[in-house]
Amino acid sequence: MKAFDDAAKTPWLAGDRVRLYNPTLAVLSLLVPTLAAIPLVLGDPERLWPVAMLLLLVAVGGLVALGRRATRGVRLNNGAVALMTRGEDLGAASTFRAVARGWFGRDVVGMSLHNLGVLALRSLDVTSAVALQRAAVAAGRGFRFRWQPSLPTDLARAQLAFALGAAGTDEDLREADAVLAAGKDATGAQPIAFAVRARALVAARRGKHEEVVAILDEERALLRNLLPLNDAVLCEAMESWALGKLGGVYRGASRAQHPVLADDAARAYVKRVLPEAETVLVG
Repeated sequence: MKAFDDAAKTPWLAGDRVRLYNPTLAVLSLLVPTLAAIPLVLGDPERLWPVAMLLLLVAVGGLVALGRRATRGVRLNNGAVALMTRGEDLGAASTFRAVARGWFGRDVVGMSLHNLGVLALRSLDVTSAVALQRAAVAAGRGFRFRWQPSLPTDLARAQLAFALGAAGTDEDLREADAVLAAGKDATGAQPIAFAVRARALVAARRGKHEEVVAILDEERALLRNLLPLNDAVLCEAMESWALGKLGGVYRGASRAQHPVLADDAARAYVKRVLPEAETVLVG
């Protein structure tokens, strides 16, 4: 798959191929020996009972193995998230990479690819972030029941749209629009917050200053509660910059541009994502 090939070329995967399986199909395939055992038992219980038991043992053993594999993948990913939260990005990236190449279920692989994309963006590597988030979205494809959650895909879509907005070409912005449209039914608070941030950035890149303010105003409380520090600074900077472009008047009312406090890391982040907004930063 092209998305996986492109992700493997990034320094964050360093040539490692993405390897995963679809747990839904794996579980369904294990129902085959279970169903096959039923007519064997009913047809000739005495002679075929051992065969039926063998088929049932294969199914049960497979389900146990899948469960253990899923647990291991989640533990690895969660441990890497803890490292990332503490700022130990190299250790986190190494574990995420191990999950991505390790034949785990698609959702945990998708989440690890998403987290690698977050690390790439945090390191101001927008090109890699785009490739990794595309791969994370691709990891979630394939058959799943409607009731099954798709949080990794929802997160990856929102982050992909944002990374495309940071890349900023007309083609990137059109793709960002399509990605946001595909994720419009996401329900989790985090995907919604990250999608709002992406929509505001895309609007800013297109010079739609009033739209930037409207988007950020609508979900102000959500953004404050859920965005990491650098992203919170970025959203404040986008809004202040947009107000300056509007001449301090928003929807007929006076609304002054305000300075935004930023440390060196936040300043570098804003400068990479939306250089124009650096002018409102102080500190």
